[in-house]
Amino acid sequence: MGILVQLWCAPEMAEANEKKVADDILKGLTAIADELGVTLRQAHYALTEGRIPAGKDGNTWVASRKLLREHYRRLAAGQAA
Repeated sequence: MGILVQLWCAPEMAEANEKKVADDILKGLTAIADELGVTLRQAHYALTEGRIPAGKDGNTWVASRKLLREHYRRLAAGQAA
């Protein structure tokens, strides 16, 4: 015989633990440059040369904070990007 244990939490707590995709996404060159702490020119160069993980949604550059952190963590650790 097994015992079924069900965990319950208030809806407010469940919502606080869930992250929205929008919270991770950086939209536009300015947002990406600000996140990286670089100039617009440096960010544009890195984006157009494919040096950072990002892509375009139409004409707008988009990047993930999580992927950028992972990318720079690997670089800092001396691993291939």
